Amino acid sequence: MARAAKIERPGLPPLVIDAAQDRYYAGLTLKPLLGYCQGEIALTEWKSLTDAETEKFRSSNSGLPLSRLLWLYVLGTSNGLNVLPGLDLNGKFKLTKWPQIEREFPKHFRIATAMMKGFAPLQEVADAAGASLGDVADFVNAYAAIGFVQQETGSFNADRKAVLDRLRQRAG
Repeated sequence: MARAAKIERPGLPPLVIDAAQDRYYAGLTLKPLLGYCQGEIALTEWKSLTDAETEKFRSSNSGLPLSRLLWLYVLGTSNGLNVLPGLDLNGKFKLTKWPQIEREFPKHFRIATAMMKGFAPLQEVADAAGASLGDVADFVNAYAAIGFVQQETGSFNADRKAVLDRLRQRAG
């Protein structure tokens, strides 16, 4: 999107994306936005904002980084059975830094704690966190997409454009 744009759907809060500023506007909580991250959004659903409307959002200082939406998108579209292309399902993973744990996703605190101890296979993380293997795979996918997860062997390009390209290929 060349300009800031807004989407509104029944039952969901309005969502404004300002890619030029790497921000989105929709309130502080993520769970209400999950409906936008599942399924397809037609280009025609987006309504471009005027310069004045865009400046109003920007001056409110209420925008949040787009990486949060990328995280939510990957979490919402991850099927719990696979990891993102470029990651090894049987590999060992760790967190490279402590993530901003979303209060809306409390099980992620336990998974993050287990993954901060060092490289471990997904099942070992699940056992240590008291979580399902699917939840751990979803967690790894979401945090790998924003550059917080490292794989012990091999490389994974957490570049946002590359991640989005891989997700588009998977969805297609």
